[in-house]
Amino acid sequence: MDLRRKFAADGLFDFTTNRFALEISFVFLALNALAYLTSHFLLQFSLFTVSQLRLIWIFHDVGHSQNKFVRKHLDLSSSVFIGHPAEGFSFNVHSSHHANVNVLKHDPALDSGFFKWHPSELKGRSRFHLLTRPFQWFVLLLPFSVVSITKCGYEMAIRKRRWDVLLIVFFRWSLLAILMGKIFPWFALSHVLAFFLCGVMASLNHFHLPISFEKTESHTEHIFHVTQDFKAKYKLLTWIMGGLNFHIEHHLFPQMPSHNLHLVSPVVRQLAHTYNLPYHECSIPGAISLAVKKMMRP
Repeated sequence: MDLRRKFAADGLFDFTTNRFALEISFVFLALNALAYLTSHFLLQFSLFTVSQLRLIWIFHDVGHSQNKFVRKHLDLSSSVFIGHPAEGFSFNVHSSHHANVNVLKHDPALDSGFFKWHPSELKGRSRFHLLTRPFQWFVLLLPFSVVSITKCGYEMAIRKRRWDVLLIVFFRWSLLAILMGKIFPWFALSHVLAFFLCGVMASLNHFHLPISFEKTESHTEHIFHVTQDFKAKYKLLTWIMGGLNFHIEHHLFPQMPSHNLHLVSPVVRQLAHTYNLPYHECSIPGAISLAVKKMMRP
């Protein structure tokens, strides 16, 4: 609590409406316009993917934000810029994930249908099944992240009778299809790819670390045990990844905007050292390797 008060006094939790509007305008208008105008297919597809991935992370920040204005209009703004209502995911599913990271039956990120995480759930499974689990996760499940992440947003919008939100989604996608013409299918594919990359990042930040049926320590200690950072801290990579290469910091201070997480990282690292807590950190290839090994030998 002392650290939180100090960071709050330093303005590190501030998420201004002006910054939100400026970044949304730059990412949605500038990057997509540049992608639309270029004739190089690979560059065009990459810019579309980066812009949509970055928009997802901006609204991820909004869902955590203390800015009441942007939170109040989360569904409307996300429907315009991402193409889906985000309130259901941000306020229900994602908040449960933060409260119960890697706790089975409580962390929605682990609620993945036929894919099981705990060794007790995999007893009697064949060696072939275990060896193909990385394929099941990365190829059969994660490409459908766009469905699993957005479904709860639509369910909440329907429950709350937000027909205005659903109409915005319909007209937004219809208008893009008309304006983009032949390149619209590639734009839609980049949208799916952006959500897939979100799922991959979540996999690499948590799932190779301990997974249990209950917490056995305080929430802060639990975060240090089941969350990791990526060693890569380059500014461009941090921007594209929504600051989630500082994932321990994000889970300790979820209401802190992602662009400030790097500022508290040295303090968090020292905190872990002082209290003899693990500070998990590895490269992205290393995280992929650890995730694959954990899936094959849970």
